[in-house]
Amino acid sequence: METCSKKDDSLEEWGVTRQKGKRHYVWCFGVCWWGGIQALGWTGALIIQGILRGNAHWAPFLFALIAGPAGGYLLGRINWNWYERKYLAWEAEKRLQ
Repeated sequence: METCSKKDDSLEEWGVTRQKGKRHYVWCFGVCWWGGIQALGWTGALIIQGILRGNAHWAPFLFALIAGPAGGYLLGRINWNWYERKYLAWEAEKRLQ
């Protein structure tokens, strides 16, 4: 009887995720999810800081709204490549068994 570890479960889930494609993953997970949360979080923090200090400027908000999604795009691509490498190694190991 073969047991299924938590690692196997997560890699099987990656097999389903990867079927949607790299572009979908990078945009949904990286840009929209992670980048969106970062942009909204930093923008909110900068608004509060500007109100408390009495010197709100538009440039930090613009930076947060651009840097968050840009960082999310990079994170999405890095994560895709990392998970893909792990998945392909796991799949090859599974074939050898």
